[in-house]
Amino acid sequence: MNDEQRAAIEKWRKRQIYCVAAGNLAAIVFLLGIALGSNLILGIGCAAFLVCLGGILAGGYMASRAANSPSS
Repeated sequence: MNDEQRAAIEKWRKRQIYCVAAGNLAAIVFLLGIALGSNLILGIGCAAFLVCLGGILAGGYMASRAANSPSS
């Protein structure tokens, strides 16, 4: 594995970490919406959590592609 591949993998891993952190905040907003009985807050938290989950999955896919790309 060359340095370019390592850099690409590191970039996508960092993005995954940011998505996990944002997903944790979104889950807290979701639970706050449940506690307050606010459908608006609940919906915002749910949508944000799903976006973060997609970001985590996309980051894993892109890191996997970078790791499996042919070395030059």
